[in-house]
Amino acid sequence: MGSVSDEELTGALEEILTEADLEATTVRTVMQQLASRFPNDNLEGKNNFIRVELARLVDTIEERKEAKEEPEEGSLEEEEEDVVEEEAAESSGSEVVIEEIEEEAEEEELEEEEEVEDSPKPAKRRKLTAFEKAVVLKDPLAEALGVRVVSRCKLPQHVKAYIEKHGLEKNPKDRREYLSDDTMRKVLKTKSFSMFSINKYMAPLILKPDECDEETQEEARAYEAKVLAALPATSRNGESKAAKKRKKAKGSGGQGGKGGGLTKPMKLSEEMAFVCEADILSRTEVVKALWVYIRKNNLKDPSDGRKIICDARLKDVFGESRVGIFEMHKHIGRHLTNL
Repeated sequence: MGSVSDEELTGALEEILTEADLEATTVRTVMQQLASRFPNDNLEGKNNFIRVELARLVDTIEERKEAKEEPEEGSLEEEEEDVVEEEAAESSGSEVVIEEIEEEAEEEELEEEEEVEDSPKPAKRRKLTAFEKAVVLKDPLAEALGVRVVSRCKLPQHVKAYIEKHGLEKNPKDRREYLSDDTMRKVLKTKSFSMFSINKYMAPLILKPDECDEETQEEARAYEAKVLAALPATSRNGESKAAKKRKKAKGSGGQGGKGGGLTKPMKLSEEMAFVCEADILSRTEVVKALWVYIRKNNLKDPSDGRKIICDARLKDVFGESRVGIFEMHKHIGRHLTNL
């Protein structure tokens, strides 16, 4: 039994994805097609490489489709340079692939910021959701977390910050739980809590602004105004990029804009959502968000570029102090659930 090369796998993956409907394609169907193409080769040892290449190629194909729909003016020489760069990237090793994923994620963030700045029309902003609106913490909890008025969706971040600052230990009987220190035992009235169960312990300590005095209500309104101002602006016609994509998918016979397969939106676990700063993302978007976080916090091992040094947040996601760039993908699946 032979062993197929990385270059052959990359070429086969690109052919499969170019002809496939990405909203109906899954990792499983891709693996089945690869197995039929290379029946005499053992692909088990290539699973991590295949997943990394799969994420990269899906993004590349989607960008090419968008470029065709919205062509930009450019010289023939510039187009030829782009082709050369793409071919060089596809023939490079795994470390170059990872660098591309990181750079693409950063470039997309910059492009979104530039689009908002360059828009000649005033940007429209959406209303706050129930989880984005301000709540007021009663004194014991407010004093412990160091915040009084906060969005409900931001509470887990403040709890995590408290856990990291005070070094709360994991419960040896249930690794999903943290052992309360003296302060948390008095505030939450429990010896241990998880990021899920803590909500029921905090509930009696959370008030709506209209249950408080006028001064507190004014503070809550000012907080919500800041949250609203920080929200990303919509496009010139009042639609966000995500809304435009959903509308386009629905109009073209898609799945109502929800996507499917590799681009299917998934619900993130609290640990993963805390790192990615989002509750719902596709698998490829999760990979991008992880690399943005890793680069932002300088977590690549300087002595071995194929390893990531996990901080407290990534330890909650991967369960290890160090993880390889290919090993990350085997941990992602358990943090994603269907909507």
